[in-house]
Formats: sequence, structure tokens, C-alpha cells
Amino acid sequence: MPSAATSRSSTPRTLAGSSRSALAALLLLTAAFPAAAQQRVVVSGRIVRLASPGDTVGVPDVRVVLHRVTAETQGPLDSVRTLAAGRFRFDTRRDTTGLYLVSARHAGIEFFSDAIRLDPVEAPGPVILLVSDTSSTQPVRLSGRFVVIGAPDTEQRRTIVDLFVIQNPGIVARVGSDSLTPTWRAVLPGTATHRVPDTGSEISPQAVGFRGDTVVVFAPISPGARQLLVEHTIPASQDRLQIPVGPDSVPMQVVTEEPGATVTGGRMTSAESQTVDGRPLERWAGTPTGGSTIEVAFPGAPRNERDTVRLLAVLAAVGLIVGALLGLRRRHLAAPGASR
Repeated sequence: MPSAATSRSSTPRTLAGSSRSALAALLLLTAAFPAAAQQRVVVSGRIVRLASPGDTVGVPDVRVVLHRVTAETQGPLDSVRTLAAGRFRFDTRRDTTGLYLVSARHAGIEFFSDAIRLDPVEAPGPVILLVSDTSSTQPVRLSGRFVVIGAPDTEQRRTIVDLFVIQNPGIVARVGSDSLTPTWRAVLPGTATHRVPDTGSEISPQAVGFRGDTVVVFAPISPGARQLLVEHTIPASQDRLQIPVGPDSVPMQVVTEEPGATVTGGRMTSAESQTVDGRPLERWAGTPTGGSTIEVAFPGAPRNERDTVRLLAVLAAVGLIVGALLGLRRRHLAAPGASR
């Protein structure tokens, strides 16, 4: 076995002697397997806007940005301007470990596509990003609502997940007339604390606020449906929850995790129960009248029944005390020498 010194001295000669053959082999491999081409991918598509309900037209000369999001980094990669038919094309490095997004700014609003995950071999399908003009008078309405009420947790609180589906039926985005005017609002249960979770909504939590028991949205609402998730918290000792229905009569569902809970009001009727993760869930569904109230009663005696039980317990205690006093008095009177 050669020594380390011999190995070190012979290494340069070996590399020099084989450099021509190694270069030739590398050229052959490059010709047979174009690795650089295999590591690139094309992301293309169109930027369109609604010309009428169900009909779109391309938007030319719009700046389109390609973004990449990974566990370590996120940010823009490249930008181009759309051609006459709103078409764009990016040639970028293929990275299957992250997600890609396409954004375009139109009428002062930044529109984002759905996440694009790259396949190791196939190119992604064309991206169609819908943008729109804006209006501060475009009507928006609630098209559905789903309320899920959890059982009390270890901190003796109930968490309620309230999902609103906001619908813009027009062809332009609804914007506020100024920075203080919301684009949409809804009244929430008045006995709860409220927040918008970091995930679960299609509207950024930074664009949502609360004015007392009213949730207000300041983000533009583009044509189509948008989901807003609001989380309520109430103490477990609270035996009833009132859910105000907005001005629109829309389909609603109320789901309770705690067995024995009941839902009344708002023309809600019991629906088929479900089991999720081994937990039975009771469901109520209906289309409540606008302006009505849905009431949820949690397991346990209602408040008026508990008050009656407390009163009977107090009366029973008083009766025992009176009986004991009368018994002591009778024994005292029966004792020798006792005065009447």
C-alpha cells in the first residue's frame, strides 16, 4: 500500500494524464443528458379580467411577478410584462421543495394565483390569474355560514369556529370608499371574545378588525367567493350561546361536539350526525330568516331550572334547621324543672 506522501505526489500526474479523456467523457454525458435543461421549467399562463359574467379578456402590458416560497426563504424570482393577449412566460430553475406563486398588480390591487407545486418531470399547467377593476359600490353578500362549537377544554373554555363565505357576484372588486370604510361586516355573538386565526381564511388577518361585536373587512373583495374564518371563545360555565343572523337569508350549518347540546331558532332542524376522528358531531342545518337569532343550549340544566334547584335546596336546609330547633325546644320543655 503506498504511503500518504506517495499518494499526494502521484495525484497531479494522474489528473493531468486523464484530463483529456475525462473532458471527452463529460462532453459525451452533457450531450446525452442535458442536465441544465432538465433543471429548468417553464411557468406560463394568462392575466385576464371579467368583461361580463362568465366571459374574460386578456389584460396586456401588466407586470407579472413569479414568487418562490420554501421553508427557508421566500420572495420574488423574476418579473415580465404581459403580451397583447395577457400571456406571460417564465423560464426558471425547477425546485420541487418549494411552492411558486404568480402575482399581478391591476387597478391598484395585487392579485395572487393559487400555489403552484412543481412536478419533478412534468411542466405545470397554464396559470390563469383573474384580475378586476374596482368599485366602492359593488354589492357583496354572505352566501353561506358554518359554525362549529367545540367541547370545553382543559382551561374550561369553549372554542367556536365561525366560517363565513362572502360572495361578490359582480365583475369588479369591491373596495372601500376610504381607508376607514370596510368592504364587508357581520355581527358576532355578543358574549364571546373574537380573533382571526393566522390560517384558514382567504382574507389576511391584517385586513380584518373588530368594532365591538362586529367583524369588519377592509380588504378588497374580488369577484367570486372568499372565505373568512373567525374564532370565538366563551367560558365553559356559559350555558347558552346566541348567534345573530345577518340581514341576508342564507344557508347555515351549526355543528356541536358536546353531546346533548341543542340548537333552536332560525328555522334550524336536526341533520344527520357525523363522526370525525372518533368524535361524534351533531349537526343542524337550515336557511334562517334574515335578522333572526339562533340559540345553542349546552348540556346541563337550564339556568331557570338550576335556580329552582338552588331554591329548593335552600328551603330544605331551612326546614332542617327549623326542625332541629323545634326538637331541641321540645326536649328542653320535657326536662325536669323546665319552665314553660
